[in-house]
Amino acid sequence: MSGERILIVDAEAEVAEGLAGLLRYDGYVVDVATSPAEAEARLGKSLYDVAIVDLHVPGAGGMDILGRCRKIDPAIAVLMLAAFGTVDAAAKAFKLGAKDFLAKPARHEDLSAAVARALDGSRLAREARALREQFKTTPSFAAIVGRSRALQEALDLAAKAAASEIPLVLCGETGTGKDLVAAAIHQASSRAARPMVTAVIAAGPDQLQKSALFGHVKGAFTGAVSSQRGYFKEADGSTLFLNEIAEVSLETQVALLRAIEDKRIRPVGADHEISTDVRILCATLKNLQAEVQAQRFREDLYYRIGGMFVEMPALRERVEDIPLLAAHFVQEFVRQGGSIPEIEPDALESLCRYSWPGNVRELKNVMERAVLLSGGGTIRSSHCLTHPFSASAPRSEGYCDLALDEACDCFTRDYLSRLLTRYGGDTQKVADHAKVHVTTIRGKIRKLGIEKGPG
Repeated sequence: MSGERILIVDAEAEVAEGLAGLLRYDGYVVDVATSPAEAEARLGKSLYDVAIVDLHVPGAGGMDILGRCRKIDPAIAVLMLAAFGTVDAAAKAFKLGAKDFLAKPARHEDLSAAVARALDGSRLAREARALREQFKTTPSFAAIVGRSRALQEALDLAAKAAASEIPLVLCGETGTGKDLVAAAIHQASSRAARPMVTAVIAAGPDQLQKSALFGHVKGAFTGAVSSQRGYFKEADGSTLFLNEIAEVSLETQVALLRAIEDKRIRPVGADHEISTDVRILCATLKNLQAEVQAQRFREDLYYRIGGMFVEMPALRERVEDIPLLAAHFVQEFVRQGGSIPEIEPDALESLCRYSWPGNVRELKNVMERAVLLSGGGTIRSSHCLTHPFSASAPRSEGYCDLALDEACDCFTRDYLSRLLTRYGGDTQKVADHAKVHVTTIRGKIRKLGIEKGPG
């Protein structure tokens, strides 16, 4: 027995009971309503996974019942049933959120297949909603969606660290959610009353890195027209998240180690030190052990910040989370009160085959575009602009299904995403690799909506 609940709304009791019998044979729990009032009463008392509604129900009408079903429970999958109808009626039903449109009398095999397809979408929507409800009781991890073992192991480790003051390093590729986990750790800590301060460390002159971290006094260097507090002082009494810690220069690393150990900083150009009380969280795209061996990162700082290391899994390592994440993002991008599009099984399969060099951030962008391109209807493979490929097939073969301009955009998006991952978001290094001017690279990034930031 499958146990899923189905409501059939049809004024013809014999027809409704006939359909109910077929579906009960398939193992579903089925209720019947022969009027709009009875349908609304049942919807108010029970949670249904699927509703099968006759388009021509006397009184309120099938379209009104469809809208009522979606209002009461946005996750319910509604199938419309009609002995006759028009293309306009079907189009309106789909626009209002119907998942399928079946002709009466419905054959058992057609009905079973339609219900099975509808349940796939309903399960995803319901699971995503359940996760959001669960996260309301644990708000520190509200933005992190997924149930794969790889993700849960990382989150369990992060949760254990949250209650302590242990310094922690979040490792992983760009777009894996290191910034979200850092925020979750802070929100679950004793310092949550004050906002976490995020310092994105960019490669640059020592003086500018020190100024960003520790502040400076007016006139400390050319361009210092006023004093600046710096990240450490901004985060006093809270958490300081040092994103891309591997980009800190060796000279600045010395000052950073002293600031962490002594809990005192000296702003650039100042003649005195300032006490600070911060909890340090770090993130990096790079292998810090390899950076230490290459003498680009100080070994003493490595051990000082690395009380615990949490490795965030790449999306390709948690493929089972992709359907849930996709459904979560679709619901996030649908306007309040709008119909939540179903994701076609072939589209989900394609998404699961793709390598996701930009990880969850890239998936989020893809689903936002897919919602727009679908126009509120079913999301199909053609709406997912990454144009995923199977791991076994040469990547070039997949472009043959596209128009030339779209194929070029897909290749360029994938090419630049991979290079941005390799070079930690440094567009100049990507430009040098591609042998073009950096403004060309930045223009492509803007045009194609590619995320280039770290984390």
